[in-house]
Amino acid sequence: MDIAEVGQISRGTVIRVLPYGALVRLDDGTLGLVHISEIDDHFVHNVADYVTPNARIVVKVMACKADGKYEFSIKRAKGEVVPDSQPLEYDAPPEIDNGWVDKRETRAAFDEKLRDFLSDSGERLTDLKRHHDAKLHRRSR
Repeated sequence: MDIAEVGQISRGTVIRVLPYGALVRLDDGTLGLVHISEIDDHFVHNVADYVTPNARIVVKVMACKADGKYEFSIKRAKGEVVPDSQPLEYDAPPEIDNGWVDKRETRAAFDEKLRDFLSDSGERLTDLKRHHDAKLHRRSR
């Protein structure tokens, strides 16, 4: 196929990572954008966590606007078959593949930091109250 068609599944290379998506050049030379909302089924906070420049990815052509700009989707290409009959592979970074484990570890680290903070702030409040009460007691004499 010389020109990308809407609905086509194709391989491409990430040209540039942007805060709102990634520019991708398909193997046929078509240039388009994968919007941040079309990268993964889950909320994507940072595009660079999912794709990097020069990474080979598989996309689905979603639209071709009147001005010739193409829109691609990574998440809608998952599980599809490339025209050369080879199943698609989705290359997610390791931290995304085991996201549940990372989230639990992150949650445990957060909980520990929160416990430490609450303990420290409780001690500080107690010290502050003692100091304040002592100051008031001195004034009342």
